[in-house]
Amino acid sequence: MGVEYRKRCMQRVPGTRIMTLDCKPWLMRGISYSPVPWQHDPSYHEPFGDYFTDEWIDILRRDMDLFVEMGANTVRLTRGGSRRAT
Repeated sequence: MGVEYRKRCMQRVPGTRIMTLDCKPWLMRGISYSPVPWQHDPSYHEPFGDYFTDEWIDILRRDMDLFVEMGANTVRLTRGGSRRAT
């Protein structure tokens, strides 16, 4: 039939920085991530910081395995580079 998913309840405790998941304290273990290859300058070369494409999928897969290994439960995706080459 398929996988059954249970609805989860994420809440923030008012007046605190505590978050709960299903009424249990939840600790965010996050990382801010942009898959820029070593020695690439995303500001001046294609794909101008957009490495979330099929061409670069191996880097993303490699890094996701590292995130699991380090215990991250949250990933903030960013796009490198703010300037475009002219």
